Amino acid sequence: MKYYDRMDRREFVKQLSAGMGAALTPGVLAAIQSGREAEPDASDLLTARDLDVLGSLVDAIIPRTDTPGARDAGVPKYVEMMLAEFTPPDRVKTFRSQLDWLSSWLEEQGAHRLEDVVDEERNALLVALDDQAFGDGTSKELPPGEPALFAILKPLTVAGYYTSEIGATQELHQTPFGSYEDVPFDEIGKTWS
Repeated sequence: MKYYDRMDRREFVKQLSAGMGAALTPGVLAAIQSGREAEPDASDLLTARDLDVLGSLVDAIIPRTDTPGARDAGVPKYVEMMLAEFTPPDRVKTFRSQLDWLSSWLEEQGAHRLEDVVDEERNALLVALDDQAFGDGTSKELPPGEPALFAILKPLTVAGYYTSEIGATQELHQTPFGSYEDVPFDEIGKTWS
């Protein structure tokens, strides 16, 4: 009689469990992880100044009105995380150089944030950034690099805002299980299907 003829289902599960346990011992896991490259830390990707400039930009895209704006929803940190985790290093480098360009532009205007710039100049800059990303891109006085700053930033801002708690609950008025305002509970009772 061969070994596999004698094995029953219970014995097979025991053998499988022992084999899997041996394969994933702490030593084996440490060896596997030691071969991985260090992942970028999102908190080290952008400086405080970069995050401040980024906050100005995302607030220009989704400003505070009767609901909180993009900065209030934590979009700058979301953008930083997306850049660190899901964006190729060459695009991150381009994005950072574009933020540096914008910081220099703000300093030339005598401003620390985009909100401190005169309305006409701020609006002209935002229209030019949008045109560079989604129009003909003819303005030469914008941050260089491909893809354009707003081509990266606008989709990330919208995704970050509307997937945040603030965006989902205060802007979209989303509730986890929907709204039952139109259900006549007084007629049907507490349970219904």
